Amino acid sequence: MNCSAIENLADKIIGAMPANLVALSEDVRAIIRDGLKEQLAKLDLVPKEEFDIQCVVLERTQAKLVELERALVELEEKIRNISIA
Repeated sequence: MNCSAIENLADKIIGAMPANLVALSEDVRAIIRDGLKEQLAKLDLVPKEEFDIQCVVLERTQAKLVELERALVELEEKIRNISIA
């Protein structure tokens, strides 16, 4: 998760806090930001770019699988035709 997204999330959390705690907003923001970074680092996440790359690879693999299945059906038909003849 990028820094601006963490900052936005920290702002939302601070916005939901009682007014007397908001006075300590910079300290609270730092604590929240560090806590969010620490917890997010523990998650098994991948960057969006890597996810997008893997989606393209999966699409190509699926297309290749369909092509191979079609070729297999054709070969099976040829074998059956040879066996009958």
